[in-house]
Amino acid sequence: MSWYTAAGDAPALRAAYSRDGGRQFGPPVELSRNPRLQGRTDVALTGKDAWVTWLDDESGATVLKLARIDFGAAAPSTESVTLQTLVGHGHAIGYSRIVATNDKLYVIWNDAGADRPTLAGAVMTRKD
Repeated sequence: MSWYTAAGDAPALRAAYSRDGGRQFGPPVELSRNPRLQGRTDVALTGKDAWVTWLDDESGATVLKLARIDFGAAAPSTESVTLQTLVGHGHAIGYSRIVATNDKLYVIWNDAGADRPTLAGAVMTRKD
């Protein structure tokens, strides 16, 4: 699972993994800590990996991020990339969605351009 928190006025995005169907969760992994973090996260699971998308801020621009978290290791490892720099800001952007299959990740998102809202997406081949 992934979530946005602003506990102690410190916005952060975290994820945690359960090996027993949600009865217990391991310690959270922090994916972002940013005062302008927007959150709006989604997650897909593939075996021991979690794939997480969220909206963040880089130098004043809203960006869609993707992270892979390897929960199979003794200490979870993460790697993240920026998928897209968005034109819109705030609630007009909405939420991204991610779906994982055996070998692909599908991510869709909407953006709020100057003229009209747009829907965009990406298909990525997974290499485990």
